[in-house]
Amino acid sequence: MDRKRQARWDAHNLRTVATKLPLWEQLAFRRACSAAGVSPYALLQRLIREWMPQTDTKQDIVALVEKLCAEG
Repeated sequence: MDRKRQARWDAHNLRTVATKLPLWEQLAFRRACSAAGVSPYALLQRLIREWMPQTDTKQDIVALVEKLCAEG
């Protein structure tokens, strides 16, 4: 039952972020991640969180995203 509850929470609260790379870059990225002992997904998550501006609240994040989307 805990797995079902977690799956519902994930579906409601989490979204996937992805990108496409040429095959050679993707292979090099995976190799570098493996050498560093980190999964590609964990590294991307860390890079995104470090890169994003720090905000105080969820509302600040939503407002920032809406502003950026409106600017194109």
